[in-house]
Amino acid sequence: MKSTFIFILVFALVVTVNFAFSKTIFQDDFEKDKVGNPPSRWVGCSADGQIFEDPLKRGNLVMGVIKQNVDCGVLADTDVLSEYIVEWDWMWQNAEWHSMTIHQEKPGENYHFSRNPDANAWEMWVRTGGNWPGPFVVGKYATDLNKWYRCQFTVNKADIAFKIKEKDDNTPFDKIKSVVEMRGEDDRFKKGKFGVNENPGSFLDNVLIYIGKPSPVEGKGKLTTTWCRIKSRLI
Repeated sequence: MKSTFIFILVFALVVTVNFAFSKTIFQDDFEKDKVGNPPSRWVGCSADGQIFEDPLKRGNLVMGVIKQNVDCGVLADTDVLSEYIVEWDWMWQNAEWHSMTIHQEKPGENYHFSRNPDANAWEMWVRTGGNWPGPFVVGKYATDLNKWYRCQFTVNKADIAFKIKEKDDNTPFDKIKSVVEMRGEDDRFKKGKFGVNENPGSFLDNVLIYIGKPSPVEGKGKLTTTWCRIKSRLI
């Protein structure tokens, strides 16, 4: 019984220390929203960004778009941030361009990160003045349609790193190699909003934005899963 108490105490201390060194800026699993409505905590979506039922898990609510090239879901909470980490679940149903935006000063002025239609290439672009000037950075990571992945951006002004893994992969992101890194290739954007520039057939869930060390809560259910594993050791 004594060893059980010590194990629980150590776990509590680990969780407390992790939270002490990180600050959550934004977290959304879309469960408080309604299917067919825009996500309530995001801006810029209008009726083109909507809440859907997860195609792979009945009853789970996720975010998607219904119109091509929708600049949707720019987070007002991140408009002054220059350094942060964002994690989210991402799934695709078709071979279109599927993209996120970083440091958006205004629509069409931002870094633009895309999953290439060939499903293996990932590209960081500059978007400004309605044009797509260089440079852009390319990385390789093979993905499948109709499968959830967990993604991460580490943003430090114009230095941006992207990592990805299968959602069920428990490997910490700090043990995973970056797929794309932008390190000084361009520095015209250093702060701004984080958001989505999407096509239909893409879904997002469990968005987490924080500053500092990784939080114990990496998307919906992660903390609960950890606690269940600990309980199974004690029974």
